Amino acid sequence: MNTIIIHIFPHEIDNYRRVVNQILNVCDLNNIRDIKIDSILNINDGVIKNNDNIINVMKEYNKTNNRSVGITSSITNEYFGVNEHRRECIERASPHDSLIFLDVDLHFNDNTITNMLGASETIKRDNFNYIITPQLVRLWDTTWDCLVNQLYLKNPTGMCENVDIQKILKTNHGDSRITKCPKFKWAGGWFTCISARLAKYIGIPKSFVGYGPDDTFMMYCCDYMKENGIPVQQYILENNIVCEDRTLIKHNKKNFKINNFRKKSEMLLTSEYNNFKKRINQDIYKNNES
Repeated sequence: MNTIIIHIFPHEIDNYRRVVNQILNVCDLNNIRDIKIDSILNINDGVIKNNDNIINVMKEYNKTNNRSVGITSSITNEYFGVNEHRRECIERASPHDSLIFLDVDLHFNDNTITNMLGASETIKRDNFNYIITPQLVRLWDTTWDCLVNQLYLKNPTGMCENVDIQKILKTNHGDSRITKCPKFKWAGGWFTCISARLAKYIGIPKSFVGYGPDDTFMMYCCDYMKENGIPVQQYILENNIVCEDRTLIKHNKKNFKINNFRKKSEMLLTSEYNNFKKRINQDIYKNNES
């Protein structure tokens, strides 16, 4: 099963509707059955500012989800952010699943959905510990260039801030293909596909409350696993471009009472990474003993 994991706040309902309808249309058109959407609407008023329209938002959320039996949805006032939802989705997933983390400010072509599903089925036959990422336009620094499509590598860094998203999506980038990424680099909600087996093995520490840095933590852990001989590989789904709508960042920030989740979690990143390394070393020792 391929599970697309989506967490939203009330101000994201319009983008949620766009993303879900696109996914369902593609699945219906291509008769795709081995996919489901696991979504949650977060109405925690300790995190978000008062929303006078919350009843209508909840109705719209339920109306969108009623379109298909392929959606597992819920509404919560207990989560602080996306980390809680992703953590629970990982814990209840089957080890044989593929998990796709998707933020609703992301734009992508229909082919990205079908190509990603095909890639995960192909890769999991040989590798149970995998990450698959689509390609990007040029981001804010060169560390992301391993994921940038060759058509945009000559553009200046920061291209993503003012990119014409629809123009990018309409561009013919060539045939889809799978290549190995030379390092581990991804962002959690950018249509990133991770094997549930790998996600379960690493996990998202409970000390990471609300938002961030779950993707950075997982990248560090994958590096350490590979250095110690544990098979893990990131793949790039070439010529499938996704674009984040960066214009929404400032707009979204004004909807929150709390904006420091990432900063607090990043202070715990080193200690959580050290805990993971200790666990890995114990596993390696046990395996060698046996």
